[in-house]
Order: sequence, then C-alpha cells, then structure tokens
Amino acid sequence: MEKLKLYKVTKTSSDGTFNIGDIIWLSNNEDLNSCKGCGWLPKSEWDNPGSNDFEVEECTDYYLDVTDRSEEVRRKSLDDISDCIQGKRWKRFYGSALYSRRF
Repeated sequence: MEKLKLYKVTKTSSDGTFNIGDIIWLSNNEDLNSCKGCGWLPKSEWDNPGSNDFEVEECTDYYLDVTDRSEEVRRKSLDDISDCIQGKRWKRFYGSALYSRRF
C-alpha cells in the first residue's frame, strides 16, 4: 500500500482486525488508520502474521484530505451514505469528513 492513499478492504484479515468494506490508509509514520475502527495501529501491531494478510483495492468513493496536522476521509459525492462508524446513518455532503485524525 502507498502512504496517504485510501483503500477498501476486500479480504478480511485472519485475526479479524480488518474486515471487508473497511476504509484504511497508511500515514507517513506507517500507522494504519481505519474509519470503521475509528483509530489507528502502529506498524508493530498491524504488520504481523494474522493481521497483515488482508487484501485491499483502491477506494474510489472517498479521498484523503491531508494538512500539516490532520488527515480526513471525505466523500466524493453528494449522496446520503450509510456510515460504517458505529452503525449510525449520517447525511454527508461533498467535502464533509467521514473520519478525522489530528496529530
């Protein structure tokens, strides 16, 4: 995976850390971020047998908005979406953050 690029999980990891449909990305420091998990794991926790055997494809529905102090996942369209976060349904508009990580 490339850093600061969004991916959608297409095959679940053996230990269940990453599941089909999760939106994930690598930060510059190699932390692996997850929208569904609402957080991140350092490389020492995710790059291990059983955790790192998931598969991904490039995410085309969202983009990563990066500033010097944050990374935000934003939807590319104006549609209503069903958030993966805590099973809640949210109405989002173009550019609204789905997930935000501040440093």
